[in-house]
Amino acid sequence: MPEKELYVDVDSSEAEFNRFVRVFSDDRVLPNRGHLITIVGDSGCGKTSLAHRCASWLHRDQGLPRKGRNAIIVDLHDEDVGDASEERFRLIYSLLVMKLNVEANLAEYWEELNGYTDPRLGYSRLSDLLAERPVAVVILPPTKVTGEIHMYYKIAQNRENIIFLAESGSGEVQREWETVIPVSAVHTSLKLGLLDNGDAWKFVQARMDRSKSSQIPLSITQVELDDMLQKIDSLRNMKALQILFFECYREAVRSGLKVITYEYVERFYMRNSALNLKDLRR
Repeated sequence: MPEKELYVDVDSSEAEFNRFVRVFSDDRVLPNRGHLITIVGDSGCGKTSLAHRCASWLHRDQGLPRKGRNAIIVDLHDEDVGDASEERFRLIYSLLVMKLNVEANLAEYWEELNGYTDPRLGYSRLSDLLAERPVAVVILPPTKVTGEIHMYYKIAQNRENIIFLAESGSGEVQREWETVIPVSAVHTSLKLGLLDNGDAWKFVQARMDRSKSSQIPLSITQVELDDMLQKIDSLRNMKALQILFFECYREAVRSGLKVITYEYVERFYMRNSALNLKDLRR
């Protein structure tokens, strides 16, 4: 499936992705230059999807290969690295080295790279080793921790061949990022918001088109969906809508329902809102 078909243009995600593309398409941006891409927004608004889309673009022909460099995506998003900034910094470096050991053919440097007690020195050596290898595009684990982003910003400023993608839904972390790391030649800041009127319609229609269970007609209008979002603020993010309609359709299939109406979705939400909201806000 083409990359664009995997995403839906809602809550400014397409606009922010296009802004990212413009930055890296600029011929003045060298393919070996270190870079930090930060993505902020509320829980469930699509930060992780945007991070993976940006990484995929860098990896594909229109990204870094167009400028003569290949890329390796190192996805650390789901790694458990704790909540202490210095410990996270060390663990992320160790995990990165472990993955690049295989993917970038760094086996002969394994002991050397793991021998650095200060990851900053390790990143310096790693940057040199990657000069003749693909650029490392590193998707960092999401963070709620203050005090760590400046370390990746410094690496991006002073080292080459490593691009970091960082995301956070924490208001405190977002405020710190805006203060500590200015937008610059080595930092691109992307921001996502809540769903606006019309966004829910586009998102639900796109998901239903791809769903095997969508043979059950969805008898809901855009006006009704917009009205639901106005009344239930917690549904104004993609994750909430995805869970709601996935579970709603699953129940409809089990029940042998012939058509899904607005009233059915609303009643389903009211019966299950406590469980859904608990899961969404974890």
